[in-house]
Amino acid sequence: MSYEIKPLKYEDLDRIYPEAEKDAIGRITVEKRHWPQDMYRAPWAIDEQTGVFLAWIPSVRLDAACRYLFGMPGGVAILRMEAYCLFAVLYLSPGLRNRMNEVQANVRDVFRSAGEFIDGTVDENDPFAVPNAQLKD
Repeated sequence: MSYEIKPLKYEDLDRIYPEAEKDAIGRITVEKRHWPQDMYRAPWAIDEQTGVFLAWIPSVRLDAACRYLFGMPGGVAILRMEAYCLFAVLYLSPGLRNRMNEVQANVRDVFRSAGEFIDGTVDENDPFAVPNAQLKD
């Protein structure tokens, strides 16, 4: 896949943040309408051909761990960084629940291309590269 890393615009957020799932997602992270202004222009990675994307999302007050909004055709997932290359799934769209192998493969692929800070860090010797992202069971 070919990921482009570019600045997030509000229009992009409207495109990737599923309105039908806003209540479920809003319980885990900041609701879209309450995102801090400095979130816009933050980098995100997208493969326009496949629709697979990864965006950093705001953390919540009681949990400062990095969180990401991952998406692919069929739904989104909210991921929380647990350790180097290890992520927990905090939310998974109903349309992705029976597709975990495909979700895992796409998560691994987008992180390998984007890095922890979604800045294209791919050198495996760099502590911010994510060469083998794994989803925690």
